[in-house]
Amino acid sequence: MKTLSIWFTGTRSKCKISMKNHEIQLFSKGVHNLLNDEIIPTEAAQDAQNWYTIDGVIKLINGKQSVGADGAVGKIYGQIFGYKVDGTTVHWRKTGTKIQYFDGTTWQDTVTGLTDASDYTFSNYSSLAGTFTYAFGVDGIYKFHNANPASYSSMYDSSKNFKGFAFIDRGRAILWNRLEDKTGLYGSWIDNQRAVSGSTGVYTAVSSEATTSDTGTLAFKASGATRNCFAVEITLTGSGEVFTDNYDGTLTGDAGGTGTINYITGAYTLDASGVGTADYQWEDSNLRGVTDFSKSATRAAGEGFQFPQDEGGDAILNVLVGQDGSYYSMKTSSAYRLAIDSADTDAVNEVYRKEIGVPSLRGAVSTGSGIVFMNTANPEKPEMTILQKNITGDNVIPVVLFPHFKFADYTYDDCTIDTYERYFIVACKSTGATNNDTILLCDMSSKSVDITSFYTRTFARDAGELYAGSSISETVYNLYNGYDDDGDSIANFYTTKGSCLKQTGSRSTAKSG
Repeated sequence: MKTLSIWFTGTRSKCKISMKNHEIQLFSKGVHNLLNDEIIPTEAAQDAQNWYTIDGVIKLINGKQSVGADGAVGKIYGQIFGYKVDGTTVHWRKTGTKIQYFDGTTWQDTVTGLTDASDYTFSNYSSLAGTFTYAFGVDGIYKFHNANPASYSSMYDSSKNFKGFAFIDRGRAILWNRLEDKTGLYGSWIDNQRAVSGSTGVYTAVSSEATTSDTGTLAFKASGATRNCFAVEITLTGSGEVFTDNYDGTLTGDAGGTGTINYITGAYTLDASGVGTADYQWEDSNLRGVTDFSKSATRAAGEGFQFPQDEGGDAILNVLVGQDGSYYSMKTSSAYRLAIDSADTDAVNEVYRKEIGVPSLRGAVSTGSGIVFMNTANPEKPEMTILQKNITGDNVIPVVLFPHFKFADYTYDDCTIDTYERYFIVACKSTGATNNDTILLCDMSSKSVDITSFYTRTFARDAGELYAGSSISETVYNLYNGYDDDGDSIANFYTTKGSCLKQTGSRSTAKSG
């Protein structure tokens, strides 16, 4: 850990105070760069790079390590960690024309042929049918079962859903950014996770389907490309051995045999031969599920919906869940609020504020404290802001954060905001930069902002680790990890506050040893 102890002696005649010795005991305030450097707190820096404030001291920031091989020139256009039933993760990313997953060594292609340089949003969803990750973008909707990451279902159907950005919340997908409707907000059916009965439910049971060998494909897939299976049980006629689904892509026989099942394709393998029968269930989320946005002529509870949010004409850039459970659509110069009642039969769709706005798709994040975003409605004075409940009531109000920091020193047209440990983290551009090259670490507990230098445009977290998608290459990094910058030394400086006290030597600047 790097710490500093800086001493000043003597005085200048213009000073109102006189000190023989002055020691800075704590470095607890981060960077204060808005006010004159002589009136900022003694515990603050007037400027710094790659040092961060923690527990009253400053520490040289850790570096980064690439995940897999370094990629070609380009960017990362989305990433997430999906989850399997045992809690292990699958790292997904969109780069170039592909959606890929990391197999522990190499990034493997799953979906190819996508629109180049187009962002995608990812969302995890777990149900009785399995543990899924969905990707939403300009080319459509793609569904992955995390037990079988090499397979996928293309869910786009013009009669059922749309192309755009989305996330899944409370069993329903919330979608925006349709090419044909930039100001419309859409919702899917609520997935009720029940067996089909009449016009309700989404799960169909299959009993005693004949199997002819130790390898094969269950019949459900041939009748619907958007279907997936689960709860598979295969019984061999000759031996009577029963292979049961472990919900992680494997089958376990009650006589010691093993097998595999691909929930997306229906392909199975057994280590015992012979004919048998299969019992299982299948779902199609385009039928009353999270990718079905249809509704009746007279809409009923649980069906899809569409709300216009046209005032101002500016596009919806992001949609987030507020502390009150409402959906806040963040636009360039305003925000809408959609509040749906618990019965899903009534809603309030209203302009929430006109003096706030975000600059980019990822320029806001939902947190337990509220929605945090970079407010660029006034581009001359960007402010980090949080939408949080009023302490004297239930209303959600905007509150400016870190007013001592000069956010105007950076550009946010491609910014990303997320959370990591105690921080709100902001990927943005320094003055004159063409790609994001800076991450601001904003600590609510200490009210400090620290400046670190990494080329980043997406974030993902897993097991306490932070992963950054590069803004200049098709590379993902494990960030703030190790003691170098992917093999290079970490450039850094730390400049303390200005003072009217006569200093011993020049103004102190800290560098790593």
